[in-house]
Amino acid sequence: MIRKHKVTFEDVDDSFAEPAHFILVLFDTQHLPPGLKTIRPYLLSDELGDKSQKADCVRSSIHVLTTWEWEQYSKTAEFWLRRDLMETLTATQRWAVQIWRVDAWTYQSMPQPLVDCQDTGRFLDPRVKE
Repeated sequence: MIRKHKVTFEDVDDSFAEPAHFILVLFDTQHLPPGLKTIRPYLLSDELGDKSQKADCVRSSIHVLTTWEWEQYSKTAEFWLRRDLMETLTATQRWAVQIWRVDAWTYQSMPQPLVDCQDTGRFLDPRVKE
């Protein structure tokens, strides 16, 4: 079942805050340490990307969300994710969520522990037409 989740970020850079340039990145902190300056080489699998074994490991421990809602004043992000995936990621206590920019490939926020995300109680039901 796909459920709606939300997280409030404590530290978000408000300069040049254009939500159209933002993505949410869920990552395993053991493979992608907080404070990394760019993730672009890890996301590319072509000749421009990092082809190392470490990069393969990093790629397998990242989820990129491009469709989500951002409320700038409350610094709250809302996104949809399968419940089983969210439960798997939060069970390890190692995963974090962070806002990144796709125009500069730099982070816009500090990471928040994924366990801080709240299930809003809403879920997608394919039988219901909106």
